[in-house]
Amino acid sequence: MAGRLADRRAVITGSAAGIGRAIAEAYLREGAKVMIADIDGRAAERTAGELAAMGAISAMACDVTSLEQTRALAAEAGKRLGGVNVLVNNAGLSGRGLITEIPEERIDALLAVNLKGVLLCAQAFA
Repeated sequence: MAGRLADRRAVITGSAAGIGRAIAEAYLREGAKVMIADIDGRAAERTAGELAAMGAISAMACDVTSLEQTRALAAEAGKRLGGVNVLVNNAGLSGRGLITEIPEERIDALLAVNLKGVLLCAQAFA
């Protein structure tokens, strides 16, 4: 499929649903080869199956807060896609609610996914 992203090979984290899925769909429409990654591997596989008619797509489970898993994702994406030239660090959590009421555990999770996860993925794919 020809499109603005025809020569691109992209990995999109947090892409089993929501914004990440929409990004995957847009990339596929524009001709990119796409690998989606999500902490929920079954949901990622299901999404890849649903989008397969749009183009080259595969899926893998990945917890972006894990150094080992982000490195495994980068290595596997390189094999499956023949290299990676686009990383969309989409995985993220929200901290809805009053700042005074967000429990420490949620703050830790927010920092782990939204900050550490972005950095680990960037390192793994650099």
